[in-house]
Amino acid sequence: MIHNTSSIKFSNLLDSYEPLIFSSWDPNWSISIITELKQYPTNLLIRKHKASLWHKYLADSNLFPIGMNSNSAPWRYATRLPGINWMKQLEIGNIFRKYGMHVSHWYLPSNWFLGGATESLPGASQLARESFQFWIDSEISEESIIKNASFVKKVLTVEDTLVI
Repeated sequence: MIHNTSSIKFSNLLDSYEPLIFSSWDPNWSISIITELKQYPTNLLIRKHKASLWHKYLADSNLFPIGMNSNSAPWRYATRLPGINWMKQLEIGNIFRKYGMHVSHWYLPSNWFLGGATESLPGASQLARESFQFWIDSEISEESIIKNASFVKKVLTVEDTLVI
C-alpha cells in the first residue's frame, strides 16, 4: 500500500472551521450573493482605480509594489520594504494602524507550518517580513488614500535610518 505522507500534514486541517462549514443556510443570502455578483464588475474597476492611486502616491517612497496588486487581488495594494526586519515591520505597521489605516503584513511562510524536513524557502521568509498590504474597500475614499500615502511616506522617511 502506497502511503502519501503529504496528506498527513493536512489531516484535520479544517477541524476548527466546523462551525462555519456546518452552519445553517439562509435562503435570503442567495439574493445578497446575486446582488453582489452583479455589482462585482463595477466594484472591481473602482478597486483597481483605488489601487492605482496607492501606486501613484507611493511611487516616490521607499516601498516597492509587489507584482500581485490590483489585477490579481483588488482588495489590497501590496508593497514591500526591502531589508526590513520582523520587529521594524511590526512597529511601522502599528504606527500605520494607530493612524487609522487598514494595513496588514504578509502571512507567515507556509513552509514553517509543514514540519519535518521541508525545503528552506528564504524568498518566502523575506517577502513575509518585508510586506505591507494596504487594504482597499468600498469605505476608503480617494482623499483618504492620498492622506494615508502622505503619512506612510512621512513615517518611512523618519524610520528610514532604523529599518535596515
